[in-house]
Amino acid sequence: MSTVRYINEEEIKEVRITDMTVSDYEAIYKGKIYCPTPYCPAKAVYSGGKKAHFRTWQKKDHLQGCIHEFDRVPINRGISTENSIGVDISFNRRQNAMRDAFKQMKIMTMTEEERENIKKVKPRPRPNRRNPKTEGKEIISNVKNTLVGGDVREEESGGQRGRNLSKRFVDAISNSDIGDIRLVMGQLTNVEVQNPTAKFTVEWNEKKIYVVFEEAFEKEPSNGAYLNNFGIVKKYLENTDLVLFSGVGEIRRNRRTEELELVIYIGTDLSFNDSGMLHLR
Repeated sequence: MSTVRYINEEEIKEVRITDMTVSDYEAIYKGKIYCPTPYCPAKAVYSGGKKAHFRTWQKKDHLQGCIHEFDRVPINRGISTENSIGVDISFNRRQNAMRDAFKQMKIMTMTEEERENIKKVKPRPRPNRRNPKTEGKEIISNVKNTLVGGDVREEESGGQRGRNLSKRFVDAISNSDIGDIRLVMGQLTNVEVQNPTAKFTVEWNEKKIYVVFEEAFEKEPSNGAYLNNFGIVKKYLENTDLVLFSGVGEIRRNRRTEELELVIYIGTDLSFNDSGMLHLR
């Protein structure tokens, strides 16, 4: 998590990882920071160092549907000499991640009355898992998301749970995300049709990223129905007050313009108000 909510009695404010220091955390924020999702009860902790970050407090669960929600998998520790393994992030998992992203964005754009109703939602109880993932092995995890042959792959060294498909609002994308696979969230504000594909502009909190489609997208057999049909998205945007976008692809910085870009490889890795492109009306 790159941001958290600081809650101290009546005071609630957003705190970014770039604004946090170890001394401030110990003196001010410890025990008072929470998941950035509104009304999510999961407490967070700050981890300093070269790659400072916020993470979920041990045994604190997220609100059901929160984009930071995950399942806990018990493991026993020992020594492992296993080589790296690859685990596909399946189509269903990517679709579920985009669906959860829409719920998160929807919460962010709700009225106060609608948000009050969210408070009544209780976290989902966690199942007790009796069989450990690994036994008698000490695991050193090193997880990286890559895109291979049009599919998202999560490479994991070791047996602990791999990290979730990382999600980022447009304004939270940093240099550390460049070159990796991310699920990007924001408001679709412009569609420039460039047959057979298009170029989207997606914004959040006055920051923007451009969604682009290149030769790899055009040559992917499963994308045939999308080619020369991006006018569907332009028409949908013109007729809809608010279009919440999520997409899974590779983050990069354009070498010529220095602008952030999200490169999409698979047509089903696009979502507009929780609908796929070919389902827009």
